[in-house]
Order: sequence, then C-alpha cells, then structure tokens
Amino acid sequence: MGINYGSQTLRLTKSVGDLTYYQRAGSTISRKKVLTNTSKTEAQQANRCIQGEAGHLCKRLLLPLQLGFQRPKRGLSGANMFIRQNRKAVTATKNENTMQYEATVDYSQLQLSDGDLFIPEVTATVDTEQHCVTFKIAEAMSVGRVYPDDVLIGVIYEKEFEICMVQELGKRSDVGDVPVTLPDKFDMSAVEIYAFALNRKRKDASLTVYLST
Repeated sequence: MGINYGSQTLRLTKSVGDLTYYQRAGSTISRKKVLTNTSKTEAQQANRCIQGEAGHLCKRLLLPLQLGFQRPKRGLSGANMFIRQNRKAVTATKNENTMQYEATVDYSQLQLSDGDLFIPEVTATVDTEQHCVTFKIAEAMSVGRVYPDDVLIGVIYEKEFEICMVQELGKRSDVGDVPVTLPDKFDMSAVEIYAFALNRKRKDASLTVYLST
C-alpha cells in the first residue's frame, strides 16, 4: 500500500494500470490491483457473505440511512458507517447441502442512524387487515439531549419485496397517533418497523429504536 501526495493522483479513484486508488481520511491510497480472489478459508468465505449481505441491506435502506447518519466519521460515508455498524446483525451459516454460506439478518439489531440525541418515545401498532401501521408519539423526557423541535422519523421495511418507506412523524412535542397506510401488496408478516430522531437542522440524530413486535 502506498500513500500518494502528488497532484497527479489527487482525488484519484478506481484502477489505473496494475494499481487501484481509493480515498481515506483525505489521502489518496494506492495498492496493487487484485486480479483474482483466492481467499478460500472458512472465515474468509463467511466474512464475504456477511459483508455482501450488509452491503445489500445498505442499498435497500439507503433513504433512511442518508437521513440517519448525519455525522459520518472522517473518511467514511453514511453507507460505510451503516455497513460497519450492522455487520453484527448478520450471521453467516454454511449450508451443508450446497456448501455455500448463507446470511441471516437479525432485523431487531439494525441501526439506521447514529448520533448523540436520545432515542424517541415512540411505539407502533400494526393493523394487518387495514394494512396500516400507527405510530404513537409519547411525551418525551425533559432531560438529556431531547429537544421539543426534534423531528421523528419512522421507517417501515417490507422484507419480501425489499421496499423501504420513510415517514416523517412530526416533532417530539407532537404527542399523539400517526397512522401510515401501506400498499396492498405488502406482506404484513414481513414488515419491520423502526424510528429515530433528527435535530431541527438535521445535522444530528439519535440511535434507532426497533418497534416491531
């Protein structure tokens, strides 16, 4: 690996010749281009399975994570932060019939946001017959990093069709019910529900609270 400071490599990415360039912490890094992947140990295969599933979830949940990761660490995007934080929610198990690793996601462990705000006081009720989710905003605590004008965000993810809905629920001070009607095609048994808070300027967030039962 090399660190490049010359103007000819400034902000260079992707491959040139037998070198691949990428950006990290404001510097241009180069390394020899990998032509074939010979990583075949069990640990390496499991790791690739987990990383691939986390990347897949990142694409499906891109809209909420763009809101929820407002303060990514230096050199990392919101997508990078999502993948790092959510690898622990993915388990890789080897299928003894196919001899391939398969990923299982613990959706209750997913984090769609990160920040210093307190999580919102929100619950959710699912009405299967009416294809509706009702978010209930309760009165917030008056201590810590809780502000009446924080904006609450509800997220509904339907796993069967891999469709993500994002709903602005109102402010922390807007105590009451917020019904959200879902498309008829949604499998209500495959719905996962989350919420998090953003500050008024949408520059900071809370961690995510999982609301499915």
